[in-house]
Amino acid sequence: MIHRQMRVLLFCHDAKGLGHLRRISRIAASLQGDFSCLIMTGMTESHWMVPQECETIKLPSWDGISAVRAKRYNRPRWLHVPIEEAVSIRSRMIASVSEAFQPDAILVDYLPFGINDELRPLLKTTTARKYFIHRGIADSADADMLFGAASQDFGEVYDRIIVTADRRIVDVVKEYKFVPNTAAKTVYVGYVWPPQANHTHGTSEDAPRVVCSCGGGTGGGALLAACIDAARMMPNCNFDVIVGPHGAVPITASLPINCHITMVHKDLTSLHQNAAVVVTHGGYNSVIEAASGGARILVYHLESQTPDSDERIHFEQRLSRYYPVTSVKSLQELTNDIKREVSRAMLEGKAKFVLESDALPRINMLLKSDLMSPKVRQLGEEFELDSQI
Repeated sequence: MIHRQMRVLLFCHDAKGLGHLRRISRIAASLQGDFSCLIMTGMTESHWMVPQECETIKLPSWDGISAVRAKRYNRPRWLHVPIEEAVSIRSRMIASVSEAFQPDAILVDYLPFGINDELRPLLKTTTARKYFIHRGIADSADADMLFGAASQDFGEVYDRIIVTADRRIVDVVKEYKFVPNTAAKTVYVGYVWPPQANHTHGTSEDAPRVVCSCGGGTGGGALLAACIDAARMMPNCNFDVIVGPHGAVPITASLPINCHITMVHKDLTSLHQNAAVVVTHGGYNSVIEAASGGARILVYHLESQTPDSDERIHFEQRLSRYYPVTSVKSLQELTNDIKREVSRAMLEGKAKFVLESDALPRINMLLKSDLMSPKVRQLGEEFELDSQI
């Protein structure tokens, strides 16, 4: 008799950048096999980002429903309805997927109830075990959903709060003032470490690679243009400039031969890991991917000091105690900063990451412990052993 495979439904909200979807996709890939994983999101990029061994359900995107988001990203609205009706449509779709899939566990990334509380009806009625994935930093704009009294709300719904960070960088229980009941459910598992990439990028093995990426791309034009200028001044380095799904290609008179521009790179992880230096706005995922390859990191924070940049500054400052990440004070000095960091990379080699970075196996073990009886775990181990013979 074939034993029923445990099922995990993973949800990623429609974020501005791709980091949340990358993280939840890596978690799904690490669970697939021991579990059957289905990712649900409204992000268009899911069709190529979700691992082939997993499956995905594409919801209507908030970018095409919300008038504010459609205007922000200069795209036509897909459906003209009041926000309340839009929330109802997505909530019912989410619930119907769960009803059909019958998950044993539900994992939700970053926003505990999704956008506009769209997940709340499902989370209140499902019998699945519920896990909230907290990346360890939270944008100030989301304080009402993640800080203080809000922790009472999501702590009553979720069975575990999994923090994908090192406690030496952030203690979310203390800093975000979790209530005691939620604090008791919180576990730290380290960073979600990307798989190591093949070193195939670059036109010359001897030419250091500099990667400039700005996450979703919003507000990144000035930094990208400065990186192109740096490429002109550094002909012995190869530059990759990644604009981002919501960015705009910088207007420039000519593109230097050693500089390549891409809107969205499907293998951005490999670029980050193969770089000597990564220049970024300090997004969580970009920084972790760069560190996973030993790249030195330069962070330029937006002059507007948007709410999320505050948390990025805190993350950068704390990480700099353990890893070579440096703040760019002025774009006029960016070329000199890149030259300095490239020289250090060539002299010192790949940087070492000393913080905890084994979130994926820990999450796998945690779900096995929570969901599987000892007999089922033993059967799974026997199956894995048999498949290797």
